[in-house]
Amino acid sequence: MDNKYIGNSILIELLKKYNIKKLVLSSGARNVPFVFNVENDSDFECFSVIDERNAAFFALGLSQQAKEPVVIACTSGTAASNYITGITEAYYSHAPIVVLTFDRNPYMYN
Repeated sequence: MDNKYIGNSILIELLKKYNIKKLVLSSGARNVPFVFNVENDSDFECFSVIDERNAAFFALGLSQQAKEPVVIACTSGTAASNYITGITEAYYSHAPIVVLTFDRNPYMYN
């Protein structure tokens, strides 16, 4: 397997190990390989919410309704900062949200 995809494989296997099935995805150039892999894996239920602020609150609602952890995933930088209000609400509501952010692939910039 190509080294640049090993991180995604490990991450996906960890999500499966911990029985995390629901993912709210805000796709961007930096997380496309991850998004592609989870959307094509029948172990996951994926929801596409482009706006990160809305994605965080959508995930909060899913987590509260299902009473289980929900992943939110976006690119790094300002995209991730838009999660803060939803993550704060999840924290005080005791709703388990797993936040994943993706940066540039280091293997592409050596």
